[in-house]
Amino acid sequence: MIKCKSDPNTTKPSVRSDTPRITTAGAMLLALDKHVLKTLLIALALITLPPSIVANAASVYSDDASNYTDSYAGKNAGMGFGPFIVVAENGKPPYSGTFLASAGGTEKNQGNPSPSSINTNGHAFGFYANGGATASVMVERAFKNRMQTTGDSFSINFVTGLNDSGVVGITLYTDNGNVGTFSFAAGSGYKFGGKQAAAVFRPGALHLQWKIISPGHLAFTCSGALSYSGLGAFSGSIVGFKVYSTNSGQGGSDHDGYFNSMSETVQP
Repeated sequence: MIKCKSDPNTTKPSVRSDTPRITTAGAMLLALDKHVLKTLLIALALITLPPSIVANAASVYSDDASNYTDSYAGKNAGMGFGPFIVVAENGKPPYSGTFLASAGGTEKNQGNPSPSSINTNGHAFGFYANGGATASVMVERAFKNRMQTTGDSFSINFVTGLNDSGVVGITLYTDNGNVGTFSFAAGSGYKFGGKQAAAVFRPGALHLQWKIISPGHLAFTCSGALSYSGLGAFSGSIVGFKVYSTNSGQGGSDHDGYFNSMSETVQP
């Protein structure tokens, strides 16, 4: 019997596999539900976003009556606004002016939502002009960052009081004049931009918002005691807001107006 001697130079063929090796960490990831894995990947991406992208979020500025104790005229305790500028005509108080108190003080304006619902720390920004035909008050406040970009918005809570006469309202303004004016006039009801919003008084608190929906165009919404939406136009940029009252009656808390919780959102 002849035996063949193996060639020492012949090497044993290696065993090759096309299946990748799975590490312990890889096996754990594969075992995760695909939705959980997607969530983890999104979270990781957000963590590693460049600072320039993170910084492009909208900025929100706000203020409310809880930041003030005895008065608010000439003061500025919020973020993103200038100081309150108050102009009162027809002599000195008690004919017209401003004060801090509960918006629930308008006894005859107890609709739904209650006027007191706009309070923060028990009070709101009050204003009045009830000393006769020439009585008026205007509260003006500038934005430190102008509204000019689509998506920019401003909101505020508002109580009109129950006027026997005169006009009470709130308006935004540009360098060229007032825009998006919302008002209540005794005998003619609510108006927005000169258009009728409701012919009768609606007791209760109001939430108002103005939002830029395209260059030079505003969308306005009112919710609460009155539901209304309208459109307005402006040129340039919106630089602040004004609250005002003229000849609202012969006196008494029923004729006072209130506002609170202002908030401005500005896009990057």
